[in-house]
Amino acid sequence: MAKSDGNANAADLKRLGVLLRLYRTDSGDVRNMSRDELAVELAAGRDGNGEKADGSAVALYESGELRPTRDFLMDFARLFHLSRTERNAMLELGGYAPDRPLDLAASLAKDALRRGAAPKLYAVGAGYSLNALGQDGSLVLVAYSAVALAIVGGQGILRWRSADAVSELFFITVFFILNTSLFMFAVTRMDHFGFYALIPWSGSHFLLLTLAAHLALALAASAIFDAMRNVMYSDRGPGRAFARAIWTALPPCLFVFFNMMVFVNEGGWAFHLVTLGVAAGAFTAILAFRDDRVTLSDYEAKLSVAVAAAVIILLCAAGAAGTIAAYMFPSPLAIPDHNLLTSWEIDYERLGYPEEEMMDRFRVGILLMSISMIAYLATALGGFLLSEARRQMSRALAASAAAGEPSGGGAC
Repeated sequence: MAKSDGNANAADLKRLGVLLRLYRTDSGDVRNMSRDELAVELAAGRDGNGEKADGSAVALYESGELRPTRDFLMDFARLFHLSRTERNAMLELGGYAPDRPLDLAASLAKDALRRGAAPKLYAVGAGYSLNALGQDGSLVLVAYSAVALAIVGGQGILRWRSADAVSELFFITVFFILNTSLFMFAVTRMDHFGFYALIPWSGSHFLLLTLAAHLALALAASAIFDAMRNVMYSDRGPGRAFARAIWTALPPCLFVFFNMMVFVNEGGWAFHLVTLGVAAGAFTAILAFRDDRVTLSDYEAKLSVAVAAAVIILLCAAGAAGTIAAYMFPSPLAIPDHNLLTSWEIDYERLGYPEEEMMDRFRVGILLMSISMIAYLATALGGFLLSEARRQMSRALAASAAAGEPSGGGAC
């Protein structure tokens, strides 16, 4: 059981409670089942390994005062023969990932408009509006980058309380990490995929292709994250909380990294190794904190909050130090003139500035990219992690107070 502590909106839990009561009292072949009878039936499900809940817990679920576990909702849906749509509606109201088939193509098609349309369309609109006003060059590219990152970053901060906040935040984080490079390329008028050298168009069109490539990678990674989460947090998933969390967060981050290894140069490898590694670690911790099967003592929970805050501060400090080092000693290996598959010549005349300006522009791009990346990790991702750690602490303190003594630990 989990208290209504912010993992799902209180209003959503109220609606979920109404649905549970309606299904219990009038649902097809199963009618007017009492709360105690429901608890017995659920406990007998799955060969005796079903959700162990009593009538009083069911009453709290139906009133919206207590958040049902994912297992309870899944067992409830099986008992009442609910459709996939009905089951997913309950899961989303409870703040859990929808239960859907591992269909990567369907997930990409659905998410492309819902998740990717806003930043891409607004960025395109900003860029072409400046073109219509007679602007060109770096100003248009910076506008593309700034608008895209502002919208994605805003989603990361404002959508914490969506029905499935973790999945949304994962997509937003990967998309943001990939798009921070747009600031560097806005100044240098290049891109790490080499579109600027390969396409015959002039102006800023290469940035649209780069944005589209980033969107495709982020959508694919998000679909992998959702698929792994459904497997790891199902009946087939492992018993240890850390194993469930790491096998959910790591594969999609590795997918993005290995794709970037093929299509970008060594400088991109280093940047994405660090940023995607931080993202994988952060989401492993977030998933572990949100796991209903994790119970911490009040001491362990307080320690977790302190450790999470210390790690965020240290990572920001390390990022700032790395930014200064890269600004003072920029590496020519980071110049986007090659990748693992091929290399190409840079036409500086077409770019509109002499080769001698390249490293100066590169330094400015590093600052813009790094500042935006550190700010996002510290606010959107770091803030979400801290909020989940504090909720775990609140649960532990409440359990300790109810028992009249410190509760036993054991997160895994």
